[in-house]
Amino acid sequence: MRSVEGELQATTARLKELEQHLASEEERRSRLEGMLSRGKK
Repeated sequence: MRSVEGELQATTARLKELEQHLASEEERRSRLEGMLSRGKK
């Protein structure tokens, strides 16, 4: 049986990975939107 502490650390690590993934997706989206708005003018 895994300890609660180990379980928490694994979950925290997974959450950090997800947050980093989300941040890079947001960055890519805002860059795309910036390119699109410049193209429209």
